[in-house]
Amino acid sequence: MKYRSLAFREAEKYVNTLNRTSDVSSINHAPAGTVRGDGVDCHQTLVEACRPLLASIKRSKGLSLDSIEGALSLDFYHALSRLDPVALNDLGFWRHLACHYLRDFVIWRDGSRKVTASEGGFGVRQSTSTFQDCVPYRMFRRGQIAALAKIGSMTPGQIARIEGTDLWRSHVLRIKLGNSPTAAAAFLVIADKRRKGEVSLTDLVREAAKLVQRLNTNLIMGALDETDAFELIKPEFDAALPLAIASRKAKDEVKRAKSESKKITPKPRRGKASRSVRGKAKK
Repeated sequence: MKYRSLAFREAEKYVNTLNRTSDVSSINHAPAGTVRGDGVDCHQTLVEACRPLLASIKRSKGLSLDSIEGALSLDFYHALSRLDPVALNDLGFWRHLACHYLRDFVIWRDGSRKVTASEGGFGVRQSTSTFQDCVPYRMFRRGQIAALAKIGSMTPGQIARIEGTDLWRSHVLRIKLGNSPTAAAAFLVIADKRRKGEVSLTDLVREAAKLVQRLNTNLIMGALDETDAFELIKPEFDAALPLAIASRKAKDEVKRAKSESKKITPKPRRGKASRSVRGKAKK
């Protein structure tokens, strides 16, 4: 299979250009990238896979961006899963897909008021983790986990629609759990049920992810069935709760101390100097 791969620096330069331009639509062409592989070009497959994502922008009123990503991720995965594994494991392929085919979707999905085109969304943010964020790659992995997980009580569509961008990106895909669909789905289901707990879901999941990550040292997570996955991961969430509470209290204390410090520290006087001071300066 023939595909194109976009180097980090090329994509980074393109994203910087987008962010320096007031009218993004005036930039028509993304960098071409390097042709890799041989045989049939995958262009038509990419066009068909990306069409629903681009169309979703027009019907997004009233829906969260994450819910749309989740709803479309399964079909996106199925459309691309038949491509050459070499391409699917090449981050340059996903950068090219983001810049050349899905630019408007990526900007709509991961852009902000300050930055039109996020570096992470286009796969050009420096990362020390094993998972390099990129909107189309994240969607593909989300659909992959949902499609391959063996959770008897839930359909793949229900798993894919579990909401939380950080829950998927930061706490599942960035740790080795993302390579074990059933265990990853169990983690997501347990987290989803604890949204209205004693602490915020973000604080709880952050601590739980650390504990679950340690299980990989002695276990092959991909070999776990649904029952074993839930039995192993649920206690880690229970253990993470007091850690999350303590962590949140410590952060609140730091914020409170900073706030008190600002109140106590006198602000420097601003404005014109007094006449006597100006007179002394002249002398």
